[in-house]
Amino acid sequence: MERICLHDRSQIEKFLREHTFLNLYALGDLDKFFWDYTTWYALDRDKHIKQLVLLYAKSNLSVLLGLSAEVEELKELLRLLLPLLPKRFYAHFSGDAVNVLANDYQI
Repeated sequence: MERICLHDRSQIEKFLREHTFLNLYALGDLDKFFWDYTTWYALDRDKHIKQLVLLYAKSNLSVLLGLSAEVEELKELLRLLLPLLPKRFYAHFSGDAVNVLANDYQI
């Protein structure tokens, strides 16, 4: 699997709507008002999104949102994102996914 950056709102929305209630906030960030402040990263396998995280960077402290029913895939995506993440950010993750960041960040 590989890490990709997504720019297609409809592709992102399709994935998020697979678990609408889990992704309500992320769905809201597809709105034009928020869109320019978002970066969407995905875990891709054979051109299929397996996992998605949102980096929202409008304020001084970016927000990284990773909510998933598949925590192991979320962890894999976070490992792949480590070189790209800001020095400081607020994170909201499912399960124990935050542990992926423990060696590189003060949690």
